[in-house]
Amino acid sequence: MFEIETDEKTYLVPEPLVSAVVQYASRHAELVGTFLRHPECLGERACSLPPGALLELAAVLELGLWERLHIRQQLDVELPTFKEAKAQFIARTKLGPDAFSEPQSVLLSYQVMKAWLEHFSWEAPQQLGADILIAPPDDEDAFVELLAEFFWSHRKELEALLEVKEENEDTK
Repeated sequence: MFEIETDEKTYLVPEPLVSAVVQYASRHAELVGTFLRHPECLGERACSLPPGALLELAAVLELGLWERLHIRQQLDVELPTFKEAKAQFIARTKLGPDAFSEPQSVLLSYQVMKAWLEHFSWEAPQQLGADILIAPPDDEDAFVELLAEFFWSHRKELEALLEVKEENEDTK
């Protein structure tokens, strides 16, 4: 567990969640960096963007990525489309840096991260190089039955994987 202390309370956060958030932030930094380095974006001009604008830009770019990968339409969450989010972001940039200075000014960033934490595999991007959407089962009993059947039919492969893992741990 990882402890986060605030003036009011200490929060205990599981290590997998901390790792997932770090990977998520790194991915968003890469998305924003790639976007800003594109010649059509800023060209040779230098600029200074408020942190809130960078967070919101990352959320807009993530929505665009989800739409291009056809993931967005499978998410059952209230989020704007990429086109809507992009238009809102552009409109806010015209208002100046103050449009991104308050905590509530990064609402889209919060919503996209919440959707990612609640509906995606946290480790898939690092381990598989892909986003994996985890859909809630419609019928939990049927899901458990299906999972049990899968594990039973693949028990030999799973046993072999566990043996390899144990051998690797023994050699460390």
